[in-house]
Amino acid sequence: MSALWLMACLLTFTAYQRGEKSWQAGTAGFFAALATLTHFITIPAVLTLMLVLAWRKRWRDLLWFLSPLALGWGMWLIYAAQDWQSFLAQLGYQFARKAEAGLTGKLRRLVSTPSLGAFTINPPPIWFAFTLASVLMWLRMRKAMLLRRWQLASMLAICCSAGLGGEMWYIGWFAPFGYLVLSVWLHRGFQTNRQRFVLWGLCVLWCCYQGVRVGQALSSVQGLKTEISRFYAELTQVLPKDAQVLLLGFPDPSPALQQRRPDLRLIQLSPTPVPPESLKRTVRQSDFFVGLTREGQRHGVPLNKQVKEWHFHASSGSWAIGLYDLAGVGMTE
Repeated sequence: MSALWLMACLLTFTAYQRGEKSWQAGTAGFFAALATLTHFITIPAVLTLMLVLAWRKRWRDLLWFLSPLALGWGMWLIYAAQDWQSFLAQLGYQFARKAEAGLTGKLRRLVSTPSLGAFTINPPPIWFAFTLASVLMWLRMRKAMLLRRWQLASMLAICCSAGLGGEMWYIGWFAPFGYLVLSVWLHRGFQTNRQRFVLWGLCVLWCCYQGVRVGQALSSVQGLKTEISRFYAELTQVLPKDAQVLLLGFPDPSPALQQRRPDLRLIQLSPTPVPPESLKRTVRQSDFFVGLTREGQRHGVPLNKQVKEWHFHASSGSWAIGLYDLAGVGMTE
């Protein structure tokens, strides 16, 4: 959703650049508020748009842009003020996790494709390459640049925030923006390149490849749905009455368990770091853990006794969800 709202913000800001009407800047600010409140990863791009307005000394339009942002964030901060200590602690742990890899690790993520289970991180190197090439073209041939300066700055901010600040499970977050840059390159290529048939051939090959991948994904849906349904049904039956269960993984069984087993006490662990004392206390009070083994171990959950495992298969890979008995309470037959 954050990518959708940010795309809407960029489109309305483009309309503002053409019409230069204050209400258009206000509309862009409305979408910017939705984007930033949906996820912090959009903040660098929104800050870039604010700097563009300030650089051009469009103070009235900047005020229009900031008004919905101030309203949205003001309401959100009032809500967060109900428990500042917990809010700041959790926020601090999230930033601590992002800093674990260090600057070198972050830069490596920007230009490579490490994987998380069955999936790969975004942005892939192809998007970073197109964005970087756009910047270099602007530096060398400013009159023939592909994107306007504010568009180039925004896209660079989005690419860097996705690569440096995005988590490994933000699958495809940069994809719509990457395709936007790619479409600009193709448009310019069709205008200036006499060998257009080469570009047409590349486009056809890319569409065929994507068609195959989409076909593989669609063909795996029914099997994956069957595996998920079996997982929900078996997990519902095997857990004993009134057990407290830690959940961390996908697919998330909490909706099915809440509906079919209201006696269970479910605790959803966050993939981001959790305060150690709170986590230890929660683990001591819990009877079972259901989720990805590696994620549970990373959180320090003692996964010594695995009692059951479910395997899931998608077009891009497979993964497993384990059920672990933390308290030795036994299973329901």
